[in-house]
Amino acid sequence: MPSQLVARADAICRRLNTEIVATNPSKLQIRKIVSLTPQRVALERTALKELSKLAPPASIARDWRQMMAYRKTLIEELIRLGRYAKANDTQSIKSLAVSKKRVHQRLFATATRDGFKDCARVG
Repeated sequence: MPSQLVARADAICRRLNTEIVATNPSKLQIRKIVSLTPQRVALERTALKELSKLAPPASIARDWRQMMAYRKTLIEELIRLGRYAKANDTQSIKSLAVSKKRVHQRLFATATRDGFKDCARVG
């Protein structure tokens, strides 16, 4: 039943989003990115692991796999963001921001199509 999966997944994503928002600094600086990235990567990986244990119904299985792929991509980009911040590579950070925005938009479109709310957004 898609609604059961949506409810269970959204509960995981709601917890993740709350944890991420709780760590948001009032002013984002390079050194804050460096210090926050490992914690956020850990939070995202934990949530992805939990989400991956859920079995989607056939009607949304393809979209579910795509959502998990988008989340994995966002984790990989978050890791790169930490590396770029540590190297003070602002040009790469700007380029990565464009890519991350595109992945966020695709995740949002796929997730909302299937009725997800909290899993449609990140952080």
